[in-house]
Amino acid sequence: MRGGTINIAEADKLHFSGLLMNQGSSSQTTVGIAYEKSLSGESSDIAVYFGSFIRMSDAIIPYIGTRYNSFQLGLTYDITTSGLNAASTRNHSFELSMLYHFADNSQNKKFVPWY
Repeated sequence: MRGGTINIAEADKLHFSGLLMNQGSSSQTTVGIAYEKSLSGESSDIAVYFGSFIRMSDAIIPYIGTRYNSFQLGLTYDITTSGLNAASTRNHSFELSMLYHFADNSQNKKFVPWY
């Protein structure tokens, strides 16, 4: 999975992501975007997320989430849009995710030249 983040305001960010999977002759591509709103400024410990992902030629996946300190919980709902819809009696599904954000200490790193 690859992605990036763009700061669009003091407390607002856009997160982009993409995932390409291949196995044998099968492949799957998923792309998406999520909006993050910090609830009390740039250094807020609480944030909410809203977004959507697309699994190419297969599904639309709305996303909602929240973050408290380093823990993030998210909920997605797969809405099948492909022919697989007719093959299944349950063509929608929920998924719960939990993420942990590790501290970024890159500002503490110092350049040490090689000799």
